[in-house]
Amino acid sequence: MGWHAWILTTDSNKTFLDPTLVISGTGNIFGHPCDMSSARAELQGHTAMAIVAQHLQTLHNIPRVPFSFYYDNQGIVQGCTTVCSRWLHHHRKANMDLYLEYWKASKHLNIQNLWVKGHQDENIEWQTSEDLHHSELPLEAN
Repeated sequence: MGWHAWILTTDSNKTFLDPTLVISGTGNIFGHPCDMSSARAELQGHTAMAIVAQHLQTLHNIPRVPFSFYYDNQGIVQGCTTVCSRWLHHHRKANMDLYLEYWKASKHLNIQNLWVKGHQDENIEWQTSEDLHHSELPLEAN
């Protein structure tokens, strides 16, 4: 079993450290043990974030505001960007169950799926998210 985590915030460096301007979540990765992977964890987190964003947009009757979803797995970016119109043709594709949930949750959202190089913090000493905030890393890499 594994875990996923996600953060929904604005694009400002200042709001990232303000807990009143951040919505975050964590949870289990669901699925058969042989399907567990870091890609599945990333997709599970982004699916959860899309569900929350869709709920907030519907609850508050907000028009299609732009969202930027950042991934460090280019395959997941491609999978989230390309909706399979012929499900039976792609039924054996890895993580298809989560892709279906993601596409369902995100179909009324204005999402830009973006890749960001992962593990950019490897050569930086940090203990807290504030330490990362004050590093030279771009916000998307934090």
